[in-house]
Amino acid sequence: MFFSEWAYRSRIKSPVELAVGAAGAMGGKVDTSFLRESAARMGQNLLNPPNVKGWAGNEEWINANTVMLRFNFAMQMSSQRQQEFVRRTDLNDWLKETGVKTADDVVDYYGKLLLDGRFDDDSRQQFVSFMNRGPKGETKPFTLKPEIINTKVRGLLHLLMAMPEYQLA
Repeated sequence: MFFSEWAYRSRIKSPVELAVGAAGAMGGKVDTSFLRESAARMGQNLLNPPNVKGWAGNEEWINANTVMLRFNFAMQMSSQRQQEFVRRTDLNDWLKETGVKTADDVVDYYGKLLLDGRFDDDSRQQFVSFMNRGPKGETKPFTLKPEIINTKVRGLLHLLMAMPEYQLA
């Protein structure tokens, strides 16, 4: 019943579910105060519920303000440019260890990790195309190089975490 198509992705992730899930998927060592503060900005201040009942949840988690906060949180987690991590994820080594080599491999690996591998073929093809596109829009096959990983893979992570499917549990 819990894993049926009817139940799958039928509720919106709470800010804590979103933050902890993203931290686990990204690897590295996340700064827990960053996660706590991010969850509070998105509407779930840990250990300080609005009343004894707790948080209303579901549709209350998404509105015009919090959806942008969720997308910005995904950008911070994927780029790892500021104080979000105590120790950044070395995506180059991580991808090499998992045997990822092509754009298809990267999209499938992170699609499975972040979306349970469940996203439509059109979206998947657009992500693969994004990974195989050069800076000027030309076709350029994806390769495991640090500068490409920092732009393409981190960009893909942000796009996947911004998808509606990722916002649902």
